[in-house]
Amino acid sequence: MDVLLDIILWLFPTAVGLIALNALLSFVYTLSGGRWQELALAYPIPEGRGFTDPLTVRWFAVVQLSAGQHDAREQIWWVIARVYSDGLAISMPPLPMINYPPIFIPLSDLRIERPSWRPTFGAYAIAMPRAPELTIMIGDTLAADLATLRPGATTASH
Repeated sequence: MDVLLDIILWLFPTAVGLIALNALLSFVYTLSGGRWQELALAYPIPEGRGFTDPLTVRWFAVVQLSAGQHDAREQIWWVIARVYSDGLAISMPPLPMINYPPIFIPLSDLRIERPSWRPTFGAYAIAMPRAPELTIMIGDTLAADLATLRPGATTASH
């Protein structure tokens, strides 16, 4: 009985901490979600497509969603990025996913560029034809994963 009580007393604070962290992340994500909703409408997950068998999964990839060079309302998120042979799926962590549907950008719409206005390390932009006013900034690792789908895709400057 003491062992069971010890396990419960150890698990309870951990569970409370995880719930509090997810609630905080959900609140923060909810405050800044207008552009994500716009992107989700332009690039919904295709009917019947699950998240199985990706070529690469990047947990906690950092992406920035912006409307260009001088955007004061740039939004930064930790997301789960899944690279498939036919495109890129981006989804929020489990709890914020309730408010933010996952998106899927098909390979035909992926335009990866290194913008001249963002010369810092890890700055590649995904420009999307269905949402031309929005840009998703990604880091070197995810850009390299996407470049394997279409070699030379990350060499253009904009």
